[in-house]
Amino acid sequence: MMNEEMYKVKIKGEDMVIELAGDKKFVKKAFNELRKVLDKDLKKPRKLADRKTAKRRKKPGRKKKPGPKPKKKVKPKKIPRKDRVDMKDLTLEEIFKLKAPKRENQRVLLMGYYLNKVDRNREFRAMDLPPLYGKLKIKTPKNLSYFLRKMSEDGKGLLVHGRKQGRYKITQKGIDFIYNNIPDAK
Repeated sequence: MMNEEMYKVKIKGEDMVIELAGDKKFVKKAFNELRKVLDKDLKKPRKLADRKTAKRRKKPGRKKKPGPKPKKKVKPKKIPRKDRVDMKDLTLEEIFKLKAPKRENQRVLLMGYYLNKVDRNREFRAMDLPPLYGKLKIKTPKNLSYFLRKMSEDGKGLLVHGRKQGRYKITQKGIDFIYNNIPDAK
């Protein structure tokens, strides 16, 4: 008897496995017949249980349901760096009079800017801010560390974590935010 090469084909389905083994001619013929049978089976309508598990496809003529239109974000005009008012020489009170922050995170950002540019502290902690609130005669919020952590972790990148735990630095994006997004007092 001559040594014939054995060919094997293994087909796995959801709940079945089909294996074909033999010489090349037999495997090829059986595989083509099996393919025809499976193609016919796939074209048959599915049972109700199969329909539920099948993914629903959007019909080509179907449109989205009408709903409220998304609000357009109005981007504030960016002030070129050469036209900016230099706040490095201003006191904390003058900075707050010039910018008039309305939200707590804006106040925290302005104080971080003041500590960085005027007092020359590259990094600051939540404990460094209450004396500045005292200077301005504003009530100190109880959750300063929350504002610092939130502004450093959100996608805007206004603050970043410092070298040591609990310390923060203001970024260039944060400085640009102060000049462009916090409105000047009228």
